[in-house]
Amino acid sequence: MNYMMTTIFDSKKNYFFFLLFFQVLVFFYIFGPFNFGPTTYRNLINNYDGPSYYNFSFDNLKIVLSQHRTFGFPLFMKLYRMIDNDLFFWPHINFLIYISAINLLYFSLLRFNFNKIFIFLLCFGLVLSFSLYQYLNQYTEVISISFLLASISL
Repeated sequence: MNYMMTTIFDSKKNYFFFLLFFQVLVFFYIFGPFNFGPTTYRNLINNYDGPSYYNFSFDNLKIVLSQHRTFGFPLFMKLYRMIDNDLFFWPHINFLIYISAINLLYFSLLRFNFNKIFIFLLCFGLVLSFSLYQYLNQYTEVISISFLLASISL
């Protein structure tokens, strides 16, 4: 953690603030008033593979183990639904987890002395990724990509 803090504030060799600024701009562009409507979030419950995540039963261990889904992501969804039951902020949470994984990758590559411009361009490209914009309002796609980036980072 100390390495991360000294790296953030070392302006001679750091592009993190440019990356962070761009991430904030992308956040406001994606979640601007004209891009997502309230029906987008409610479609999560009824479309794609949403019902199998949203209606996952945790009644007893036999039911949990007999379903076709593993219980990790439905458990995460159940915890999230304690805060926001209608999934209005789900794409926002997806975006924040994805950006956190990109920032973790940035600092991991920086720690292993990769070229700073290369790291910036790589992370910049990940922020511009098509999968972020295409699947942000779905359940698992962006979360799985975030998990992959975090795994590479560690």
